[in-house]
Amino acid sequence: MNPKDPVILGSIETQMMASMLHFGIQFLDPISDVDNTKLADLLASDMQRTIGSGVPDQTKVDAILKDWFARGRIYEMLPEDATQLETADIPTSQAALLLERVPSATAAKAIEDLRLKTATRFFTDHGNKDAFCRLMWMWFQWGRSYQKGNEHPPTTPLS
Repeated sequence: MNPKDPVILGSIETQMMASMLHFGIQFLDPISDVDNTKLADLLASDMQRTIGSGVPDQTKVDAILKDWFARGRIYEMLPEDATQLETADIPTSQAALLLERVPSATAAKAIEDLRLKTATRFFTDHGNKDAFCRLMWMWFQWGRSYQKGNEHPPTTPLS
């Protein structure tokens, strides 16, 4: 077994990212009741539009989880945009243009792997609708955590 095998490294990177994202969530600011209500409405609407009563399509699920990750990142910068934008409009919104790209190809790959692996696990262990709602919310929180962990330190003017 070669420790430099890309498959092994990718797996380790994915596990590290999952761990970091999981623990980061514990330190997020609470969401207001008003924002929670708006987000719940968006989440329910996205769930109905994406899977309805049918079998979830992996491509659609992956795309919407990516958008909910972006919604979480936007929430840390502009909560009003994150709670008002339709999910279909997130990738082309002005708020999304303010987001810096995920900096390293390895991190981007880890996030992509997590989306695929969590989707597979959730849809295996839970019913479709329950799983999808949990996944969207988890990716929203992970997006918040990612953004919060990558904010630039405030600059203080010299006195």
